[in-house]
Amino acid sequence: RIRGNPIVFQWIHGGELFDRHLAKPKWAAGLAGLMSRTSANIAVSAYTADLLARHYPDCPRVHTVHLGIDSRRFSPPASAEKAKAALGWQGKRVILSLARLVERKGQDLVIRSLPHLEDLNNVLYVIAGKGAFEKSLRDLVALLGLEEHVHFAGYVPESRKVQYFQACDIYAMPSKSAASRGEVEGFGLTYLEANACGKPVIGGRQGGCLEAVAHGVSGLLVDPESEKEMAAALTRLLADDDYYGMLSRQGLERARQDFSWEGSCRKLLALYETCLS
Repeated sequence: RIRGNPIVFQWIHGGELFDRHLAKPKWAAGLAGLMSRTSANIAVSAYTADLLARHYPDCPRVHTVHLGIDSRRFSPPASAEKAKAALGWQGKRVILSLARLVERKGQDLVIRSLPHLEDLNNVLYVIAGKGAFEKSLRDLVALLGLEEHVHFAGYVPESRKVQYFQACDIYAMPSKSAASRGEVEGFGLTYLEANACGKPVIGGRQGGCLEAVAHGVSGLLVDPESEKEMAAALTRLLADDDYYGMLSRQGLERARQDFSWEGSCRKLLALYETCLS
């Protein structure tokens, strides 16, 4: 408190702006009041900040501070093959998705794109996570006859995420936003965690993914409804070693330089000091 007035900082991640409770007038009014009374509303991406401004135009104090990654923890493996062998993926070209199994994350698009790859030999798509969409994904795999090329890894605890990123070749999560259903990708921290492990990424060309993934620099952005674009992106990364290596190096450098927790904390502290003064 300063001179008896409370100082309130509020983080906005995106999904809460479409919460089903907003349909309730009392809840919506309360949230609008909270937005207007905060000392600073901090959005995790410019996309989320724009959503906030559109939903609450009378909320003037909106700042963007990206989430960061710990590059001491998320780093390239000493040996990619040893990292794969530890998970039983030796000799495979591994595509990884690590997220909740919900429709907007786009795991189904990756599955549907696999038959369109120019070379499916030794390709393994690992789906890590749990969720209500799992049965639909399993049914799709069976329908397309891809059981040998898709592995459901189940829930991966935070302590083992690095191991999965280090053992994959490509991180793919072609997320899409569905504002009408309260579904939105506010940012996409896992893209940066994969980049920090030296892995190129593929994201959906929507929402906060546009900030987390730099197209042609740290990875590729695709239409999250297009099997053709997804297959083309995977094919290029699997077939063009030089291009793969360039994105790997650039993604690693970008994650370390532009999205460190140290940098995010410096921005946040400067914002706190401004408000408190």
